[in-house]
Amino acid sequence: YMAAFLKILSCSASEFESVSSKSPRFNLFRSCYQLGWNRGRSLLESYQTPSGLMFHSLYGYDEECISNICLSIPDDAEKTEVEKFIQIALREDLKMKVAKSMIFLVCESKHLNLAVEVAGMELKEVLELAPKWYFDHRMFVAPSTPLPDIELPKRYFIAPLNEEHVEFMVHFWARDLGLDAATEHLRKIMRSNVTSRRPCTGIFLCESPENPVAWCLCYLRGSIGSIHVLKEHRGMKLARALIRYMSRFVLKTHGIPTSANVHFDNVASANLFTSEGWIEQPVNYHKMFLNHQVYLSQ
Repeated sequence: YMAAFLKILSCSASEFESVSSKSPRFNLFRSCYQLGWNRGRSLLESYQTPSGLMFHSLYGYDEECISNICLSIPDDAEKTEVEKFIQIALREDLKMKVAKSMIFLVCESKHLNLAVEVAGMELKEVLELAPKWYFDHRMFVAPSTPLPDIELPKRYFIAPLNEEHVEFMVHFWARDLGLDAATEHLRKIMRSNVTSRRPCTGIFLCESPENPVAWCLCYLRGSIGSIHVLKEHRGMKLARALIRYMSRFVLKTHGIPTSANVHFDNVASANLFTSEGWIEQPVNYHKMFLNHQVYLSQ
């Protein structure tokens, strides 16, 4: 089947600038590598069909394991072409590197469900079980023209987060959300993001600037999330200020609006993003396989 696809390139995502697809999520993920926001290894591959259609796959590594796969599949591709491309994208040498605990698959295409189905069959042998893809969130995309920054009350200021803030954020995030049993998971999320070159941002008090009172992370694919405001500082528009600051920063840097995923149960956050002009997408193109048993035993 590979004979039907001509490999155009295979390189690190940071080495090649001219690859572009019709998928903003793919382009933003690629741009994060090109501009040094992501430090880990990456692999970018492009294929062309005899009819001239271009397919792209971008792999993000967590140490030696592939934890993120972003696919660019043309909407006008045939079913057989999609199936063959997924088989190529998850060929044997790459399948063996897929993380067995957690993996994200992103495919901003009308062929999403087919891609997920074929990927599940290809990964079944490697993961030692049939992956159950899910993502219990709604996706919102930022406006292409960001709103002006919010002027914070004088006692607050915005500054970057760093590793020294991790333990404080984990403690209060777990406290406020009732996630005490998941502190190790939260710690890994926090540390991997704030130690990257991405603009993870906090709001601090001028009189006690050691730790943030509100924060927002920027993830591997250029999306934002984990927005949290300590209970004692709510009602001051701090979350709204962070959303505007981060969306403007990502758009100015990459030329592509960022996105955010909001849990189905989090109506307040969904309403906040909607009030800021963010558009909910009809389909959430992020799918995640999380093997809780493997992940929690690490």
